[in-house]
Amino acid sequence: MAISGEFVTALLIILAAGAISGLAGFGFGLTSVPLLLLIYDPAAVVTVTKVLTLTTSWVMLIDHWRSIQARTIFGLLPWAIAGMAGGIAMLSLLDAAVIKLMASVVIIGFAALLLRGVPRPGGTRANQPWTTAVTGLSSGLLSTSTGLSGPPVVLLLTLRGTGMHAFRTSVAAYFLTLDLVGLPALLSQGVISLSDITTALAFVPAALIGRLAGMRLVRYVSPLTFRRVTLGLLLLTGAIGAIGATLALIG
Repeated sequence: MAISGEFVTALLIILAAGAISGLAGFGFGLTSVPLLLLIYDPAAVVTVTKVLTLTTSWVMLIDHWRSIQARTIFGLLPWAIAGMAGGIAMLSLLDAAVIKLMASVVIIGFAALLLRGVPRPGGTRANQPWTTAVTGLSSGLLSTSTGLSGPPVVLLLTLRGTGMHAFRTSVAAYFLTLDLVGLPALLSQGVISLSDITTALAFVPAALIGRLAGMRLVRYVSPLTFRRVTLGLLLLTGAIGAIGATLALIG
């Protein structure tokens, strides 16, 4: 693969997103997708997020895999798989600019929710079966259409008051399992190509280095500082993506 300016830019985006996800346990897609969509088409970006999740998420499970909330994951998966079918259809049928705008709106909305303050955990609604169903369906739909499966699941686990280690490992295990299903499904439907996968594999070292670095930095970065920086990045990347997609639609 020839090294181009676009490739180097994408490499830096992925390195930074890997570090953020290593720190928080989530956020790789949230911080990378809007910027990668300025470089690659939606199918390639979805492929990149899935391949890099599959090849790097395991490092989050090494020390605290016993904390994984398997019951929650298995409750979400059937609904998420159903949602992925709708996401594949959307990725096939919708204009690339529409996908980009949708991804940006999801990111800005999620950041705005965090800025406002997520409701305190402990409410009964967070443990209702319908909440699991809605979370799984929306996560699966976003997973295969935009590469952003995280926000619904992160919100659900937060509302349930999930502890730090259980949160980080459960999110990583969920993403890993979801993408083991989603990537072959996208490939079998012809929505993504082997060329997209080859491109994604070239970014694995950067994603892995970033994630490991983020995990090392956890002890040195205060939660408040991390929250401010992450929210700022989410709003910035979401706004950039939304403006670019809107200009493409009206142009």
